[in-house]
Amino acid sequence: MRRAWRAFSESLAAKVLAGLFCLLFAAGLGLYAVVATAFPRSYDEALDMRADVRIAEAASELSRLSPEEGVGFLSSWCAETGSIATLSVDGRSWTFGGASEVTRETLVVPSAKEGDDPLLTAAAEVTFADGAVGMLVLTSPPADEAFLGEVFQALLPAVLLLVVAVSAMGAWLTSRLVARPIVEVSGISRRLAALDLTWRCPEGRRDEVGALGRNLNAMAENLARAMEDLERANARLVSEMEAVRVLEGERKAFFAAAGHELKTPLAIMRAQVEGMQLGIGDFADHDKHLPRVLGAIERMEALVHDILEASRLDAAGGGATLSREPVDVVAVVRAAVAEVEPIARERGVAISVQGEGAASGDDGEPLASPVAWAVPDLFAKAVGIVVGNAALHAPATSAATVRLSQGSLVVENPCEPLAPQEAAALCDPFVRVDASRAAATGGTGLGLYLAKTICSLHGFPFSVVAEGGVFRAEIRF
Repeated sequence: MRRAWRAFSESLAAKVLAGLFCLLFAAGLGLYAVVATAFPRSYDEALDMRADVRIAEAASELSRLSPEEGVGFLSSWCAETGSIATLSVDGRSWTFGGASEVTRETLVVPSAKEGDDPLLTAAAEVTFADGAVGMLVLTSPPADEAFLGEVFQALLPAVLLLVVAVSAMGAWLTSRLVARPIVEVSGISRRLAALDLTWRCPEGRRDEVGALGRNLNAMAENLARAMEDLERANARLVSEMEAVRVLEGERKAFFAAAGHELKTPLAIMRAQVEGMQLGIGDFADHDKHLPRVLGAIERMEALVHDILEASRLDAAGGGATLSREPVDVVAVVRAAVAEVEPIARERGVAISVQGEGAASGDDGEPLASPVAWAVPDLFAKAVGIVVGNAALHAPATSAATVRLSQGSLVVENPCEPLAPQEAAALCDPFVRVDASRAAATGGTGLGLYLAKTICSLHGFPFSVVAEGGVFRAEIRF
């Protein structure tokens, strides 16, 4: 039983069929009840009214005649109307209509036997034109088809009211079960065509309309997710295209600057070599100028090495290709400081290292040495660049500090005041803060650029700041 009810509740056709069947069945019963209840009463009332009207007409006509003239009138009148009339005047009586007309001394009123067509009898006192008083008894014949039609016409308002009520109920039922859900789905389809996915169909119904609503809701959710995925993919694509555009611009600028950086020392070397070859002036002293040429060649060699290193790092394209391993940051810093120690000593720059594992925690135990998850050679190169930058560019007889902590390496040294635009371009390729851009003091101009590129490959934040006469480079790992 429960399974049958569930199947019925899930079928729109079954509900519409059952609803209309019950409605029409109830309408038929209602119509039968109206006819069975109202028709007999209306029929009797109509017969009574017709009998009263006929006897009133006959009495009115007899009042203008004498009894003898009334007998003739009733004879013809009964023949026309099919009625049976009995007239009694001064002890005499006449019966008109039926099979024959009979004169009797006593009044006889016909009656209907059980099972015969009902006959209605009406009586009225008649005063003739000569003042005689008589009694008229009129018996009406059974109703004919025309009379039955009149009775049914009298019932027409009640029948029409019932038909209208049943039609309204049928229209409401059809609208509720079929039309309204279709209108709702039509409105939702218009919103769906406009890519408005904020709507939701009601899911309370268990029939085909409810299944359609649930399917539309699922489709809307899937479309919303697909559109969100497309929007995210489009945003990533736009971002990647912008990154490619920026990278292409940087690559062009890099090679343009590289060409400029190579062109200048090559021109100097050419002039020096040609001067020595031709023995022009001071260039005839080869022992004096050959070391200068050799120094220019060494600087070009360092520049080419850095350019190749930058190209190699740029070609790596991301940290996914890096073979990482734990790196002892303290050991890397010590090695970098030891490597630049001769240059720092020559320039009178004192480099100190703070937080290299000697500090203690709240419990008095020494802190663990900082560890970076990176490619050892590349990480060591980046650290060596920022430490060497302090040794090379800190003012003579000044001090530089390397501070270590868990996840951070900071190098600070005094510096000359820099304009904001110069400070912002410190990590760009071939940028030197030296006004003369002399290779002897400014390096190749690729150091901080290489350090930033290495950190980017590892996903390590790298930043440089020059404020208040202090240069600060930080690597977070």
